[in-house]
Amino acid sequence: MRYSLPGPTASFAAGVFQNTTLRNLCSRLVEAGSVNLAEDLRVGVTIEKIDLVDINKSLFAVDNDDITLACQTLLRGYRNHLRSFVSSLEKQMDIYVPQYMTVADYQAIESTAIVR
Repeated sequence: MRYSLPGPTASFAAGVFQNTTLRNLCSRLVEAGSVNLAEDLRVGVTIEKIDLVDINKSLFAVDNDDITLACQTLLRGYRNHLRSFVSSLEKQMDIYVPQYMTVADYQAIESTAIVR
C-alpha cells in the first residue's frame, strides 16, 4: 500500500453511517427517491451535486498530487453523472432547477462535454 492506510472492512454496510448528518441525509434521500422515477432521478442529481460541492471544497486543502488527481478524476465522474441524471429527469419533468449549487455553476457543467 502506497500510504499504509487501512482499507475498508466487512463491518461497513451500505447506508449505515456513524455520522448523524450523513445518516439523516441518506434516510431522507432514500425516502424521497422511493416515491417515483422522477423523484429518484432528482435524488441522483442531488447526490451528485453534493459530491461536487464537497470535493471542490476539499481540493483547496489538498497538497498531495495523488490526492489532487484522485479528486479531479472524481469530479469528472460526478459532472458526467450529473448530466446523465438531469437529462433523464428532464425527459420525465421537462424542467430542472438546480439545488445545492448556483445556476451559473450548474450551467458551466451542463455546457461542457462529457469527459472520459
